[in-house]
Amino acid sequence: MPLRAEMKKIMLGAAVFALLGGALAAYLQRRANADPAFCVSCHLPGGGALHAPKMRRMRQLPHVDLAGAHDAAPRGRAGCPECHHGSGAGERAVIFMLQAKNTAKYFLYQYREPERLEYPVSDAVCGGCHAGLRSRAAPASYHGHQSHELPGKAICAGCHPAHTAIAQGGPWGEAILDQCGLCHRNPAMHHEIRRMLGLAPLAPR
Repeated sequence: MPLRAEMKKIMLGAAVFALLGGALAAYLQRRANADPAFCVSCHLPGGGALHAPKMRRMRQLPHVDLAGAHDAAPRGRAGCPECHHGSGAGERAVIFMLQAKNTAKYFLYQYREPERLEYPVSDAVCGGCHAGLRSRAAPASYHGHQSHELPGKAICAGCHPAHTAIAQGGPWGEAILDQCGLCHRNPAMHHEIRRMLGLAPLAPR
């Protein structure tokens, strides 16, 4: 068979595969939108359900992470699809392609529980509900500092990790000191940072 005809067959097969993969990814996305429990309906090769620990923690009462509090928000629920499907056509297109890729990997038995998001939740997603924080923030608060709003600096999800369990009764600020440490040296010993996070002041030396 001539090389050109063989290449046409390969390209046609790849196009059909991509079309079927895209259609399947679109179907799975619609199912997830309709029922977030569908997000944990897939089984991992080593046993157990995909994202199961996160879902159990998210549905726990009283809430132990921000994902659970958002999922049960009385003024407008924000569950899996609302936070993870992106904001705007550009983000949604990138995330859809990642979903198609991961769907293919799953059916090829090459998928495992991810350790981190391939495409982090953007500030634009958070801003869909939490817009205007800067204008309402007190000058001495975190959101009142202009440097914290610069591109490439701390993002919303960096300081407010949705699926990180925070001990009941424990200070929320302790959970994000590591994020402060990305820019500030030894933040646990920084008086202003401790004040903004609501942590107990340092004992005088």
